[in-house]
Amino acid sequence: MYKPTIKIELKLDDYFKAAFPDELIPDNSNIDKNKTGLGITTAELKACRHSLLAIPSTTIIDDKHFEAMEKGWNTFRIYEGVTTEQVAEFLSDASLDKKILTTPESFWRVIKAAENIGKLQWLYDNFFCYLDESHCYAVDRFRDEEMLTPFDYFFRFKKKAMGTATFFEYSDPRIRELQKYEMTYSEKLGTINVVHHNDPQAVLNYFLKNPQLTKGNVFIFFNTVTQCGEAVINADIKSVSNIYCREDEKNLINLGEAALCFKTVPVKAEFKKFNFFSCRYNEGWDLKDDENATIILVTDIGVPHSLVGIPFRGFQAVGRLREYKPDKIYHFTNTHDKSNQFVRSIDDIRKTRWYHAERNIEYYINCNQNCRGDKMPPDADVFNLVKPYLKFENGKATVHPYKLDQLIYEDWVKEFYASLDSVKLYWERCNYNVKFQQFDVADIKRYRKSKAQINQEVIEQYDQLIHCPEQYLLGQANVASRRLKQDYNTLIEAYHILGKTRLQELNYEDNKIMQQLSAISNKNQEAKLYARLLTEFKLNGKYTKKEIKKTLQSIYDELMIKDKAGKRKVATASQLKEIGIFGIKDGKNAYQDHVFIITAVYAIIKQAA
Repeated sequence: MYKPTIKIELKLDDYFKAAFPDELIPDNSNIDKNKTGLGITTAELKACRHSLLAIPSTTIIDDKHFEAMEKGWNTFRIYEGVTTEQVAEFLSDASLDKKILTTPESFWRVIKAAENIGKLQWLYDNFFCYLDESHCYAVDRFRDEEMLTPFDYFFRFKKKAMGTATFFEYSDPRIRELQKYEMTYSEKLGTINVVHHNDPQAVLNYFLKNPQLTKGNVFIFFNTVTQCGEAVINADIKSVSNIYCREDEKNLINLGEAALCFKTVPVKAEFKKFNFFSCRYNEGWDLKDDENATIILVTDIGVPHSLVGIPFRGFQAVGRLREYKPDKIYHFTNTHDKSNQFVRSIDDIRKTRWYHAERNIEYYINCNQNCRGDKMPPDADVFNLVKPYLKFENGKATVHPYKLDQLIYEDWVKEFYASLDSVKLYWERCNYNVKFQQFDVADIKRYRKSKAQINQEVIEQYDQLIHCPEQYLLGQANVASRRLKQDYNTLIEAYHILGKTRLQELNYEDNKIMQQLSAISNKNQEAKLYARLLTEFKLNGKYTKKEIKKTLQSIYDELMIKDKAGKRKVATASQLKEIGIFGIKDGKNAYQDHVFIITAVYAIIKQAA
């Protein structure tokens, strides 16, 4: 039976004791902390009872183990290389309050060791089983299937709980029967400065090459060892950089020249100006630095595995700093630029995935029955279709809920980066304020667009640069506006002369814009034109059409007078009549050539602007 969620309101500086005064994780609970660093794991290590903690990372296990050693707590670490005999020896020890820290993959070693010494039921009855960072079972699909081992035994423990700062709703109904506790906070955790750019790595490179932009140390979470190495090499910052990742031959090869920056254990005394972290460091450890620290999360749709879930590993990463709030938190990213109407919710994704999974399993069962009836081997293609979420229960094929949850999570992550609005939505759901900043204006895409559409995009970009320069990172608005002026000089001139509203009324059409500019330009030159005409053409003077045309053209060119299309105005003799400042009649000169005779002057000359 599902129980109503119990909500507990806390202050940002509250710890586990404020939520649970007895400092004990409640039995049979599922805790949504909604904030990192609440101290729930430490509380269980301190608790006066036997504890079995499944912790997803050896880094976190080591961190908690060394903390426990300092405080005299009785901990035992289990990960690859530790034998069941060693575990059995620890279980057989008469010491009180045993604390076992194990990776999910090694969880079975505890069960096997207890079974070997005849203490399996004692283990289930007397150990409090806690699944720390419980979201990881959905998030870490890239790990071996043994990652899901704890769920083979978890529900056999009399006292048990799960907890995480980044809650994932699992499909297994037994988990939903646990009492859920949700921590809430009226205060915001901080502000995420989202820098949206088509090439997030270019933004990162700018920061790396300009260390004066950040006050103190910079901690960069970018889940691609290869790109971290390239970033360090391209910015030529090997002497001031650390790269924290798993110690294996592949990673060291991928780092190339930047392998000199390789580190495994984050230690405050060893931090440099720029510190890069792969995703294994996004959660579970305490980053100790000062209030000048800058946290940067980098995600790039061109590097799919860099797209960590915003309300999961993204949230965990930006919340690593302890004791102080960071000076700045940045998220450099691009998006798929999908319309919001196509962004799916987790419920929609779950419903669709389960619908297809159950029908595919049914199809797989029927296909196997038909193959056996026809004495044919099973269809490999059908098996591969269901393999990602297939399990056998009592010999019957069925859906593995945790495997399917991993696929549901992967589908969901794509929606986080669907659009800038979806990035904002999920950061706000993580209780952060969101401030958008542009590193540069977006490229104007011309394909299948009219010139008017392109003009409109240029004007909208330029208008934003002029009126909202604070939205652009580190003064880049001035750089971008200068580039737009250079690339679209006439259009930007029209913006300043006519205004955005008038350009909208003209539908951003080039010919209409040029007509307006020419009319205004010619009007501004009108007084100068009149003054020149009065200098060149005198009362009672006689001028041939050729003389008039030559003189007018010279004046037009000098004053840069344009025609209606904005091009160089071509003079004709008849235009002298059309201008209207002279009284003119036709006549003949001494050579009997046809001439215009100036009979009157009508102009009142105003001072030229």
